[in-house]
Order: sequence, then structure tokens, then C-alpha cells
Amino acid sequence: MTASMSKKDFGPILSVVGRSLGKSLANSAVEEFKLAKNFEGLKNSVQKAYGWEEGFTLHVKDGKLQAGGKCPVYKLTSVWCEHGCETFAEAWADAFGFGVKRTTKQPEDEICTFLYEKT
Repeated sequence: MTASMSKKDFGPILSVVGRSLGKSLANSAVEEFKLAKNFEGLKNSVQKAYGWEEGFTLHVKDGKLQAGGKCPVYKLTSVWCEHGCETFAEAWADAFGFGVKRTTKQPEDEICTFLYEKT
């Protein structure tokens, strides 16, 4: 990183990396765990991918899936959280035919929470 570069300069490539990783890992999870590309498959994949996070929760209500946990990535690299995390989650959800939005995040909240719903 040159003296004139900042963490923000990595945002565009982290967005692409996030999308690529999310798509690839979701499709690999479908194959590995023999998941259907539907709501139940999405729920199972989110549980397998994030269930290790401290305070992880998974709720289903009105055909929507809400998942959250205390993600340790923010402490390691907050720039990923700002630029890569959402595109990762969007690509993951898209692999199952769903959309997603992040409803809470660190540091504003202790827990990162995502809401998945059919697109």
C-alpha cells in the first residue's frame, strides 16, 4: 500500500471478491451438503456457514429468515465489513433465489444481522 492509498481504495476489489466468494461457497455448500436451492436449503446453508459465531441466532417469520451473530471479522479487518461482507451475503442468498440486506452491523451494534427474503 502506497502512502497515498487508504483502506477505502480496496473497496471496489473487495466487493468483487465478496461476490465471487459468496457465489462459489454457496454453490459448493449446495453440492457438499446436498441442499436444495430453496428456503430450507438457504436456512441450512446459513446455519452451517455462520452457526459457529458467538451468539448466533436463526429465526424464521413470515417466510423471511433472520440470522445474526457476533462476527469476529470486524476486529480483524473492518474494511471487509464495509466492502466485501454484503456482496458476499448477496451472492450467497442469490444462489438460493433470495435477496438479503444487513440490518445491523459492527461497530454500531455488537451483532451483525441479515434478513433474507424471496426476490
